[in-house]
Amino acid sequence: MSFLLAYLFAIMAAALRDTVQIVGFALQIGIFVSPVLFPMTMFPAAWRWVLWINPMTPVVSGWQTILLQGAWPAWSVWIALALWIAGAAALLSVAVRRSHDQLVDWL
Repeated sequence: MSFLLAYLFAIMAAALRDTVQIVGFALQIGIFVSPVLFPMTMFPAAWRWVLWINPMTPVVSGWQTILLQGAWPAWSVWIALALWIAGAAALLSVAVRRSHDQLVDWL
């Protein structure tokens, strides 16, 4: 997922110069809204779905389950991670297809 997102953002940074600043800001905000600094149980149950918008939530949740509980992550974690990977791959495929001819000119 990291490779796919980095490749996608590299293409976007070549096309749109402000992408670097936006991604940097989003990463700073993403650290504070990911369940690294707090357990997911502290977040209200009705709004817990908002945490899954962050692509790091399934990764962090999975590692917390493995390291702190000594068990494999739940299927929902694996499904969320697979959806994020599939979404990133689909966006990257579209970006590569649309920018193939212009990418050399942008750089």
